[in-house]
Amino acid sequence: MKKNLIISIVVIMIWAGIISVSAETNFFISETAHYKVYTDESMAFSQEVSDKMEASFILFNDLLHFDTSTLHVKLKVRIFKTKELFDKYLLSLLDETRGDFVYIHYSDLERSELVGFKKEKIEDFDSSLLHQGFIQFVKAFIPATPIWLREGTAAYFEASTYDPKTKSFTWKPNLVWLDSLKGIIKGENNIELISIDRLLLMDRDAAVKYIDIFYPESWGLVHFLINSNEKKYNRVFWDTLSTLRPNNTLEENAKLVVKRAFSWIPYSIMEKDFKAYIMSLKTPYDFVKEGIDLYSKNRLEEAKKSFENAIKLDSEINIPYYYLGLIYYSERKYDDAEEYYKKSLEKGTDKALINYALGVNAFAANRFDDATAYLKKAKELDEKTYGAKVDSLLKRIDLLK
Repeated sequence: MKKNLIISIVVIMIWAGIISVSAETNFFISETAHYKVYTDESMAFSQEVSDKMEASFILFNDLLHFDTSTLHVKLKVRIFKTKELFDKYLLSLLDETRGDFVYIHYSDLERSELVGFKKEKIEDFDSSLLHQGFIQFVKAFIPATPIWLREGTAAYFEASTYDPKTKSFTWKPNLVWLDSLKGIIKGENNIELISIDRLLLMDRDAAVKYIDIFYPESWGLVHFLINSNEKKYNRVFWDTLSTLRPNNTLEENAKLVVKRAFSWIPYSIMEKDFKAYIMSLKTPYDFVKEGIDLYSKNRLEEAKKSFENAIKLDSEINIPYYYLGLIYYSERKYDDAEEYYKKSLEKGTDKALINYALGVNAFAANRFDDATAYLKKAKELDEKTYGAKVDSLLKRIDLLK
């Protein structure tokens, strides 16, 4: 394929047995081992998306271990540069549009496609790409995957992060649903969990009816089965995968999973362990709150671990870096303190606060010129808060020089 090739494609799709209006648009096409990506943005963007899809394929199969040699067609992905063009395309196919990416599946895999649009935030784009990309992936091998497993595992992958240097995704826990699920377990708003035996057999209509419970619970069950420290629950997940049959109906696969993967552990025990596991999980902000409380009690080593755990879950939160700076400052590890203060600044912490902290840190390390520069900057940024404090320290610096 020649670089920067732009081709005109006439797309004729059939939905519910009716031929839709054909759409003719110019697309940039990029192909990898398992994907064919169409975008109307640019060849560079098309190649970027195809790299991400190939990376997601590896991410998904590192967990599922499907025999990829059985896949004889390339999976199709179509990404529009605007939501308006995405809407127009879906209207021509389905006579309706969607708020987010969608995977359109047909019995003929070559006609099936994942359809999306470019988003302002890369992380939002990647999240949608991973979710619908997983649905596309699993349906390519097991068209009738139980709904809880399909949607729960798609959500399980959503927070994975992409490294353009290595062209790979790294899995990261997706805790978006955690607070909602904890609330359901606590019985807040008079909402109760769906019993596991019901969840396993739910079809699309039932999932839509109980959507506010179905999604967090499906994610939670998948997360629990994969990550539980009790190997019997890990086995349930692997047995579930090995039980699925590509030619079965949804009902047949769901019943097989119940019989062969879940029947040997009583549901009452599993539900009890499931609830306990979910309630033990913490979000990054849970760790931040815990760390601040421990810091206020001068339990610095414990506080440090809490802040480090918060960063592991979400490296973009600024608060843990600032408090780690404070902890290392109190331990007279001034280089480490400065590193964390600067990271906190990069993540969006108030500039005046960080410059003042850097100034105090540099003063304690006897780096008086650096201290003076930081302190003056803090005063310049917020004289009302830091003016008097800075003037006092600058006088001390003058006496010590």
